Formats: sequence, C-alpha cells, structure tokens
Amino acid sequence: MAGTTGRPKVALYARIGDRADADAVFADANDAASRLVAGLDSSVDARLARRIVDMPELEHHRIMAPPGSPPPFDLVWQLVADDGEISTAMTDAVVGMAKALAGRIVDGEVFAGREVAITAGDGPILVVMPLRRLASLDRSGFMQMWFGGHAQLGEEVAGVRYRQNHIDVTAATELGERVGSVAEPLDGLAESYFDTLDDAVAIMSQTSVTVDAIVDERRFIDHSRSRFALYETEWRRPA
Repeated sequence: MAGTTGRPKVALYARIGDRADADAVFADANDAASRLVAGLDSSVDARLARRIVDMPELEHHRIMAPPGSPPPFDLVWQLVADDGEISTAMTDAVVGMAKALAGRIVDGEVFAGREVAITAGDGPILVVMPLRRLASLDRSGFMQMWFGGHAQLGEEVAGVRYRQNHIDVTAATELGERVGSVAEPLDGLAESYFDTLDDAVAIMSQTSVTVDAIVDERRFIDHSRSRFALYETEWRRPA
C-alpha cells in the first residue's frame, strides 16, 4: 500500500436543490473556496468538485441508481492536511461552505477522519463513493472486510489511484451538527482519481472492478444506502 497511517481530512457532500441554478451555486462555491482557505496552513490541500452528469453508465451506476439507492451528491468540498490532526480551521472551512450555499444545497453529509492511500496518485477526475455497511456488520467487522481485505483488490486494479477514507465517528458527528446535517455518520468513503474521464471509464470498466470488486463489496457494503458518482475538479488549492 502507498500509505497506511492516513492524512487528516474533512469534507462536505451535498445535492443542489431542484430550484437552484447549479452554475450559480458553483460560481458562489468557487468564490467561497478562495475565501475559506485564506487562513489555512499551507500544507492543506483543498478541492471543490462537481458531479459529471453526461458520461457512459458504469456498473456501479447501475447497482446504485435511485430509487434503489439515495441520489448521488452534486458537490464535493474536501480538505486534506499532510499530517497531524484535523484542525479547527479545516472544520471551519467546511462549515463556511455550508453557510455560503445555505438554502440551495440539500441532503448534505460530512466526513471527518483520515484518508489512506491504497495506491499512489492523484488527478482532476475522481470517483466518490460514500459507504454504509450491511446491517449484519458492526463497524469493526466492516473495517476488517473493507480495509483488511477489499483494499488488496483495489491494489490489483490496473491503473487505479485508490484511497479509503476512514471515519472518526465523534469528529464526524460534531461536524455534522455544525452544518445542520441530520444524517447518521458514514461508515467510510472510497475514492479513486484519474487524469481524464476516458481513463476513469476504462479503468472502472475492467473485470477486476465490474465483477471482482463488486462481488466482494456485497459482503460488507449496503449498496441500497450508499452512493456513487464521478466528479470533475472545479477549483483546487494545491498543497
């Protein structure tokens, strides 16, 4: 694995309300992002990303499409530090984005925890998959199957840049309360990064993903309560 300790991370995920203009929301989100990172340590990598709508359907889209699963989030706002712990400035930046878009975003959820790179690499296109475990598993059992077993499958997917985000339930609950989210904390969040959308489609269409990974996911992920989408980076402050 590229890393096992993990980096401190916080994030906001939200859908845009039906009556809101998505372009206007992201214009304001871009402006807010620039302001919100002003007081952050220079080591913090901040990214705003927008869901890609016009793209080929992938197998994960099919098994996690509404109404079987909740609708995907439209907006991702995430901040990751090089090391240490989650800072107050990082959580304030999440709360600040939620306030900047208040009334126009709905169904918001947050993440607080550590980002673990299973394989190395980055890119402007990303898969974001907020996860909830099967009811038959406790958090320990979920983590054993996900990080203890499924991560190895991720390492074996040709070309993938795969990260697992491990939840800090207490920190996520506190952050959720600050942004007004009533959602129960996620059990985890999977991400993969790519250079282009074509690369993402090609890699996510390999049998190692469409068959092997999904068969294994069904052992511990409740797809009916999880989400899946691809996103394009709109704004980024590199670390």
